[in-house]
Amino acid sequence: MIPAIFCVVGLFVIFVPMLFDGHELPSVSVDPIEHREVNVKFNKISKIDRAQIRAGREKVLEQVDEEGFLLDGGVRLGEPKLLADSEEASSWAILLGTYETEEEAQRYRDSLELKDVQTWVSTRKRNNSIVIDVATGPYVERATVEAQRVYLTKFLEQEVEIVVFTL
Repeated sequence: MIPAIFCVVGLFVIFVPMLFDGHELPSVSVDPIEHREVNVKFNKISKIDRAQIRAGREKVLEQVDEEGFLLDGGVRLGEPKLLADSEEASSWAILLGTYETEEEAQRYRDSLELKDVQTWVSTRKRNNSIVIDVATGPYVERATVEAQRVYLTKFLEQEVEIVVFTL
């Protein structure tokens, strides 16, 4: 009860003199905002040629199977394609493992994530069955990918493979 009384008295002592100190707040004047007419011109969007869209769709469908895998290369449309290593390539990845199920691949990726190894997957067809490649990269310098392969082989205590990375 006594602390509440001190609180009320303190507030009274602070604010009451402010009410009677005689100083006025400075007046503020703001110039009125000038009203301007704004003319906005919209560009007309050309009509969409549905026949051209259908033709493009058909062209894509000719390149993939019913599961979305490219007929030439076997990877899913839009996923990286990993090829045998080549010195003439301009980008590489390191293949860490290949798995037959997404669950196996995800378990492996989770274990690598705990070791701070960043990975990604590429799904492809091999002999009419689907496999999931777990890889890291890409790398644009051959020396870098070689050094990373040596490091990962020791760090993961398993053999890893340099492959060409293409989209």
